[in-house]
Amino acid sequence: MSAPVVSEPVPETRVVVPAAVDGWQPVVQREGAYAYDVPPDWTPRPGTIHGWDTEGVQFTLVTSAFVGERACGSDEHARRGGSGLTAVTGRDAATVVVETAETLARHAYTPDGGVEPDVEVVERRSVEVSIGGRDGEAELVLAEVTVVDAGECLPRTALVGALAVAVPDGDSVPVLLAYDGQDGSDATSKDDMVRLLTSLRSVPEHERETTVVTPTP
Repeated sequence: MSAPVVSEPVPETRVVVPAAVDGWQPVVQREGAYAYDVPPDWTPRPGTIHGWDTEGVQFTLVTSAFVGERACGSDEHARRGGSGLTAVTGRDAATVVVETAETLARHAYTPDGGVEPDVEVVERRSVEVSIGGRDGEAELVLAEVTVVDAGECLPRTALVGALAVAVPDGDSVPVLLAYDGQDGSDATSKDDMVRLLTSLRSVPEHERETTVVTPTP
């Protein structure tokens, strides 16, 4: 299985903020500068960095959340799905969003030494997100992934979503990514994936509170 390499957090001081999606849970950047929301069955782990190292090429996400803990037997790092942010060099959010979704799909759903999955973009559109106290432009894609050789642990199909925020005059584009296997009835739907991605937002200081959190193993 192409399981992510995970660096687990220690007990930490964490900033908490209100959810933007009713009934969901916020995943908050360490200083509280930004947040996004995940469904109730997901587990926010904002202090965790996770990702993949495929043939020496690393792909990592920060401000993480996960769904489907221990999805493959005794492997404590195997999750059915997850989410997090990365920054990609470039200026064109429309190009970056597709390339980054495809990159995650290849890292997450290629068996060790196996064949890369088939990736088909099934939804693509421009959206607005609340960044810096104003509405900002972003590009969103959803991609369906068909795993060529699922083996014991990979799903047969998966859904990958990406939202790239346009940064005027910037040299890199922040991208929120989310992914989930689609084999079971409890898989994250396309509608919920869109809600997750478009909940990305800046958080004003007056909405931030600080607490100490001990993450569960």
